[in-house]
Amino acid sequence: MIKKLCIIMMIMTLSSIQLLDVQANSSILSQLPEAIQERLYDRLNNLEVANIDTKIITSDGEASDFLGTSIAIDGTTLVVGVHTDDDNGSNSGSVYVYDLTKKSGEDGFETKITASDGAAGDFFGWSVEIDGKTLVVGAYGDDNYGYRSGSIYVFDLNKTSEEDGFETKIMASDGASSDYFGNAVAIDGSTVVVSAYLDDDNGSNSGSVYVYDLTKTSGDDGFETKITPSDGAVGDFFGWSVEIDGTTLVVGAYKDDDNGSNSGSVYVFDLTKTSDDDGFEIKITPSYGAAEDYFGYSVTIDVTTLVVGAYGDDDNGSNSGSVYVYDLTKTSEEDGFETKITASDGAAEDFFGQSVTIDGTSLVVGAYGDDDNGSNSGSVYVYDLTKTSGEDGFETKITASDGAAEDFFGSYSVKIDGTTLVVGAYGDDDNGTMSGSVYIYNIAETKITASDGATDDRFGFAVAIDGSTVVVGAYLDNDNGSYSGSVYVYDLTKATSDAGFERKITASDGASNDWFGSEVAIDGSTVVVGAYLDDDNGNDSGSVYVYDLTKATSDAGFERKITASDGASGDYFGYDVAIDGSTLVVGAYNDDDNGSSSGSVYVYDLTKATSDAEFERKITASDGASGDLFGVSVAIDGSTVVVGAHQDDDKGTNSGSVYVYDLTLDGNVATPSNPATDYASEFERKITASDGAIDDRFGYAVAIDGSTVVVGAAYDDNVNGINSGSVYVYDLTLDGNVATPSNPATD
Repeated sequence: MIKKLCIIMMIMTLSSIQLLDVQANSSILSQLPEAIQERLYDRLNNLEVANIDTKIITSDGEASDFLGTSIAIDGTTLVVGVHTDDDNGSNSGSVYVYDLTKKSGEDGFETKITASDGAAGDFFGWSVEIDGKTLVVGAYGDDNYGYRSGSIYVFDLNKTSEEDGFETKIMASDGASSDYFGNAVAIDGSTVVVSAYLDDDNGSNSGSVYVYDLTKTSGDDGFETKITPSDGAVGDFFGWSVEIDGTTLVVGAYKDDDNGSNSGSVYVFDLTKTSDDDGFEIKITPSYGAAEDYFGYSVTIDVTTLVVGAYGDDDNGSNSGSVYVYDLTKTSEEDGFETKITASDGAAEDFFGQSVTIDGTSLVVGAYGDDDNGSNSGSVYVYDLTKTSGEDGFETKITASDGAAEDFFGSYSVKIDGTTLVVGAYGDDDNGTMSGSVYIYNIAETKITASDGATDDRFGFAVAIDGSTVVVGAYLDNDNGSYSGSVYVYDLTKATSDAGFERKITASDGASNDWFGSEVAIDGSTVVVGAYLDDDNGNDSGSVYVYDLTKATSDAGFERKITASDGASGDYFGYDVAIDGSTLVVGAYNDDDNGSSSGSVYVYDLTKATSDAEFERKITASDGASGDLFGVSVAIDGSTVVVGAHQDDDKGTNSGSVYVYDLTLDGNVATPSNPATDYASEFERKITASDGAIDDRFGYAVAIDGSTVVVGAAYDDNVNGINSGSVYVYDLTLDGNVATPSNPATD
């Protein structure tokens, strides 16, 4: 569920945040061993900033550009049309292509394209679409076949403007004055669809659509196919909107009169058939259609889900608007064929449905007349079609963070590709009156901040998730004293404003400098929190808290505190934690059993009482030595525990190692005589990187899923540079000693 929409990248201006003043906190940091200081510096130096949205205005934008009237996106390539740009004469038009992997100001971020033969009044860029590296641009005002006969341009973005094949111009073979060929365009693969909604084949302004096969050239059989509806009539505006997905073509005729004057209709064509075949054309009108609904003004399709906008519908007031969703796997008589959607806060003149776009189960609807940020400021609604109306998360409303009256945010163009949503606001005034702008959102990103957050809380230092429950550590929160720490638990099935979305937990015996929340883990309803500077067994001995989220804070059994039975000062018990089911693993990397800071790990059976003999099991490396920091990272899956010792010296000083333990064994089995065959029965298995070297810190982070272990070597020096880091993946079903196969294809 979307709680708050944030950017996918910062294109215009990056805000700044104040990072931790390390010198100001030196009294704390100087007391910590190198591993903790490294971890703090790594996390603090990699903090990033996120804005609410990303806004794009053209580098040479001017008043009355109407930027945002047409937009298209595929992957990280964004296309924006400016049909009133004047580079080739008044209203000649242009198109801007943006590489969203770059930032504003970088080479290649913005590329401007104009037609090689552009002229005044062409309106090049009124419509745009892109698929891969193929860009299609409509110029309905082009005059090659008469006044506003229209044309389209196809650009190969793999080429530069100087190369042959960069630009191809297409005009209707039977084009005529005032056809407005290019008013709408669509593309899927090598199939391009172009509308000429004022073509007169079925009467004045009845409209038509042309389908082009880009694998052919002009003059080839099959290059151009013209489509008109079987019942086309005067003034239908067939082709005002077009969309294609695979071989399914959708065409809107929003002035068709089947349900009353200008009630509108939509046609679905199967391009695998010919006009004479059964099933070539299906006409759809809404079951609740009425005069002036303008059903078909906007259309979008993804596989078999068709969405049609009817912005003139009056359910929430005059021209409040609505959207219809059709399941094309069903017939019009079947339940579920048609679903009608109106905005939950819809009002007269919102024009909800004037623009629509869909990807998968995410539907986006523009309502440019919405007044939340002022008259006609506009808004966009995002719908999760896996839910039904009334369910949490079905509808999310977006308005521009800097929206203002007459911005028309959400008008004409909204586009979605994956989780990237692009919204045009052609009335925005950033580059002058009606210069226009475009906003980019990541609808999969949820930003969460603590409801009572404060300076230097370090909310987010540690995080964990299981299902829809997120746990966040804020280890420097001050609720129980300076740097006592806290943890927040979030229920992602709820909205940020809902009761129960956020639950804050602090240790019942919390104290200053405990750093409660420096590590967190969760499995089901059990949350584990590390407080490795707690002092119960001596200064910085450390502790761990286990919480049962099914209970209230005041309930018996809500909190259980665990300390090592042999804990001592400076052990840092709880520096890392992991849980699977009822088995808890706790790292104490500064424990001294095998020498100073050799480290240890404790395994707890949470089904047992603290006093039970089997409650706690301590593990140290069989070859542990001073400074290994065994336990700096831990992970568990089932009965397999992985432990990092990133300062082990087997491959050189601080090269690092990882140990894998089988908890079904007792730990007393002798070193195997034949590692190639006996590993499977061993309690402990040590892994070092085959190319390990000094200061790689192999084991800095570990994870496990099934028989696959992942190990981080954060300071590895490889082709990416000094301390660039690397990750190693191991298959525990193999023994690591098999020779390179003589025949990889069979061996």
